[in-house]
Amino acid sequence: MKSQPSRKTYFLLVTILAILLLVMIGGSAQAADSRWTANFYNNKDLSGKPVLTRWDNTIDFDWGHGSPAPQVNNDNFSASWVRNVYFDAGTYRFDATMDDAMRVYIDGNIIIDSWTDSQEHTLSRDYYLNQGDHKIVVEYYEAGGVAIARFKWQPVSSGSGGGAYYPNWKGEYFNNTTLSGAPVMVRDDQYVSFNWGYGSPAPGIVNSDYFSVRWTKTINTNPGYYRIFITSDDGSRLYVNNVLLIDNWAVQASTTKWADYYYPGGPIELRVEYFEQIERANVNTGVGLVPPGG
Repeated sequence: MKSQPSRKTYFLLVTILAILLLVMIGGSAQAADSRWTANFYNNKDLSGKPVLTRWDNTIDFDWGHGSPAPQVNNDNFSASWVRNVYFDAGTYRFDATMDDAMRVYIDGNIIIDSWTDSQEHTLSRDYYLNQGDHKIVVEYYEAGGVAIARFKWQPVSSGSGGGAYYPNWKGEYFNNTTLSGAPVMVRDDQYVSFNWGYGSPAPGIVNSDYFSVRWTKTINTNPGYYRIFITSDDGSRLYVNNVLLIDNWAVQASTTKWADYYYPGGPIELRVEYFEQIERANVNTGVGLVPPGG
């Protein structure tokens, strides 16, 4: 006569199956958490039923003059991406690059808001997060022309200056002449050398007149005497390690001022501030070794 499984063996098998099921479900949830749920709409305001729903591994798109998919318009479309992400406690720098518009929410709080027709531009926000899961929602619309949508983040290290996120100059642009409030645009600028004429640094985002900019950068070069200059229309000033070195802060035609500075070695922090009132706008900085004999 065949022996029947004992009650103890039966419960052991049930327990093992339950554990396996939980592991499988947990693995599926983790896989879903690593991707974005994306919805696309054939209008600019995320209304109605989406014409396409899909998984996206990243938000890193340059569709040019084309479409995200055959079901989606080339112009006048919108999209939303939703994802739950686990973060260690700390401050993170969130970066949204768009043409035309984008909004970013974390746990229902809007941290980036550029909901207007525009050319390609980037906005950044440093934001502290507690340890744990956080819901991120990215909303986007394309009005016409080129369509770009990119979003990413990285931890912000103390004392890192611009860091890898801003390998050149971190430029913060304000729609006032006093560098006050939140910047309307933050981007990496290779040089502080611009001649905007009667135009804007970023049409549709930054004013043509009555705007200001703050550029920051940390450098580390050879010790020596350096001559630093700054030219601007209208006002500008330059700080080294938070000490004002050049003061050119006035409503004026293009004017150049310079100063000699001995650099002993090690990292130093540079900050350039600029404002434009009306008419022409330009700013240019430069640095060179002071020749023997001055």
